[in-house]
Amino acid sequence: DGSTCSDVDECAVGNGGCDDTCTNTPGSFECSCDEGYEVASDGRSCVDINECAVNNGGCDQVCENTPGDFECSCDAGFVFAPDGSCQQITFFTTARGVLAGVAPFRSVGDADAICASEATDAGLVAPSRWHALLSTSERGARASLVMDFPLRLANGQLLASNEADLWDGSVGTRTNVTASGGTPGSHLIYTGTASDGSTSRRWDTGAAQTCGDWTSTSGGVEIGRFDRTDLRWVSLYEPDNSGNPCSNRAALYCVSSLRCPANTQSVGGQCLAR
Repeated sequence: DGSTCSDVDECAVGNGGCDDTCTNTPGSFECSCDEGYEVASDGRSCVDINECAVNNGGCDQVCENTPGDFECSCDAGFVFAPDGSCQQITFFTTARGVLAGVAPFRSVGDADAICASEATDAGLVAPSRWHALLSTSERGARASLVMDFPLRLANGQLLASNEADLWDGSVGTRTNVTASGGTPGSHLIYTGTASDGSTSRRWDTGAAQTCGDWTSTSGGVEIGRFDRTDLRWVSLYEPDNSGNPCSNRAALYCVSSLRCPANTQSVGGQCLAR
């Protein structure tokens, strides 16, 4: 009518020049962007927000910016724990079974090498410090290995908070996880170890159940099962310790730890003279 002013909807033509959302307002308009983007200095374009630039995106270790989003990840050898933090993988079960007394497993040292090899293949940290959880006739696994740290699997689950927790007769989760997060080929695990971490011995003869300290396919051996969380995770035949035949293949437990030299034992996280 030549005297009344009406609002122009700038958004009706070319989306107002906005990259994403144009909102008409009385006498003007506003551009806004989808989540993960922000309006550029020209007031119309949308640019990605680098969430990693502020407090590392809230990530514990690695933050990777992506278009409109970001992703948290963990360094090699670490895994997300249930609380979202990155925790070091310190325990796994070998992917393949071995036979005691037959190459490549004819000693504790051989078993350590198998653990280190699988850890390296999976990209775990500190491969030179990976050792097999095995007892011998002279020393139990608890006296042989320093484990004063949380024991965590590649699926993020906590097996035990520390050495004392590991040897209290039960563990926090099943041990059916390899270094790469898969399922072991054998559910039976060579240990030669009682639930308290000492050497497993036959109830009648006192003989160590360790396949002749891992040199022979003859005799009996204490084993664990990866599908158990009670004492049978490490000592299936306790308390009579009758043993499994050494002629049966089994996997190994591996832990990122320090192996105490001969004539020493693990005490309070240190290798002290026996």
